[in-house]
Amino acid sequence: MKKLLSFAASCVFGLGLISAQTENSTSKDLKVTSGGKVLNIYCWNDEFMSIMSEYYPAYDSATQMIGDVQVNWILKPNMNSMYLKNLEEELAAQKNTAPDERVDIFITEPDYATKFIESKYTADLKSQIGLSEKDIANQFAYTKNLYTDSEGALKGVTWQAFPNVMIYRRSIAKDLFGSDEPELVQKKLSNWKNFENVAELAKQKGYRMVSGYDDTFRTFTSDAKNKWVQNGKITVDKTYDAWIQQTKDFSDKGYTNKTNLWSAEWMQDMQRNSSVFCYFAPEWFIDYVLALSFDPESKNTDWAVCKGPQSSFWGGTWISAAAGTDNADIVKDILLKLTCDTENMQKIALGNKTFVNNERAMNAVGSDKRFNREILGGQNPSKIFITVAKSIKQSKLGLHDEELNNILISAMRFYFNGTKSLESAWQQFYDDARQSFRN
Repeated sequence: MKKLLSFAASCVFGLGLISAQTENSTSKDLKVTSGGKVLNIYCWNDEFMSIMSEYYPAYDSATQMIGDVQVNWILKPNMNSMYLKNLEEELAAQKNTAPDERVDIFITEPDYATKFIESKYTADLKSQIGLSEKDIANQFAYTKNLYTDSEGALKGVTWQAFPNVMIYRRSIAKDLFGSDEPELVQKKLSNWKNFENVAELAKQKGYRMVSGYDDTFRTFTSDAKNKWVQNGKITVDKTYDAWIQQTKDFSDKGYTNKTNLWSAEWMQDMQRNSSVFCYFAPEWFIDYVLALSFDPESKNTDWAVCKGPQSSFWGGTWISAAAGTDNADIVKDILLKLTCDTENMQKIALGNKTFVNNERAMNAVGSDKRFNREILGGQNPSKIFITVAKSIKQSKLGLHDEELNNILISAMRFYFNGTKSLESAWQQFYDDARQSFRN
């Protein structure tokens, strides 16, 4: 199915202040230089500050100095998208701002970063900041592709990588397959057809394959070839149709509990006594969401991970440099140390038990027992994460992809629960999309 929706003018999409102004701007408007006395770092929380404090040796967190340069942390919470709005305004005003008051570094997530990636207000990290192909060689390709603009300029790098894996209950795997070993479970679930067959087997034994409507969405749609909006029209990639078809089938056949992502019911399905077999999610989910079901007294270690039927990713924080920074030398050194230095990134991986964006570092961590996870029954998941990260095909998100993804999921829930036909659910999607772009 392919549906198109035409809009009268490009302004309907609300492309944002930066996107509207970059047509008349060039990277030559704002020179990238060195020698500033203040390094302004724009963030929405203190995560990057913690990484800097622990793993960037030149930074003195007590004095907030790097040599004789003062570090100024500008923390703007992202409630109601205020972080993005404030950042857009700051970057658009760079040209008329005193050098030591300009943004030097800012962070974003890929779901909403396209306008910054395509903006001339964001520096090319290779030609303007000085990173080389050799410097970034060990970073996973998808993390670089996501932040490469339409002209081939690299606009952001990250110390993290968050490939999605299939997180499954060992006890249910043993009941279904006679074993909970990741290698065997992966063979049983190596593609979507196998996944559907196992869902039927799980149903017969009283289990639910996944919790709800949204669980497989990112995994299915990660291979979308078309961005949502092309030439002023909404284009539905075939991967969305595949997700809709399977999710409706699973809902009708009782393979799920029909929950919504982040709902109390969805969270409840992670508990020890739940009949839900698996989730698709990255490492942060294991550490900060699934861990909520971890009862230290009962030692709930009934989880493990495998690759699953398809590779995808979810989340992450990228570091970008603002065109006009007068601290290019410090910016480059920060990016080298925190996203390119294999030895230092291995320290980040072990110190934070996090999957870092460096294949060599994670290969070393893969044989280190310090990376084993109790909640995963002692499994070290790093090699599986590496396999998934290397096979992610998604290159770059479209400007409106995140917004339209949410609108689609919301509209299709009416179809999944049987209160609307497929045609009516699509009409709801288009109506909601029109309304969203008018606002």
